[in-house]
Amino acid sequence: MIASIFTFAQVPQGISYQAIALNASGNPVVSSNIGIRLSILDNAATGTVLYTETHTKTTNAQGLFNLVIGQGTATTGTFYNN
Repeated sequence: MIASIFTFAQVPQGISYQAIALNASGNPVVSSNIGIRLSILDNAATGTVLYTETHTKTTNAQGLFNLVIGQGTATTGTFYNN
């Protein structure tokens, strides 16, 4: 008798990211809506843009926000790699 067990799991397509939004004076942007644009570049800070996405988030009382890279609105490229 042969028994087989198959398990299928789906890996989340994303990278958790947390930051504090600061204004031009270096003060936290508290309890406000902010727009974020994230880009993944090829090989260097001046490299070719491989992927870009945008998010709209609300900061907390300390200016903190959380998001998942890969789950925003893609504007350039594709986040996942088949």
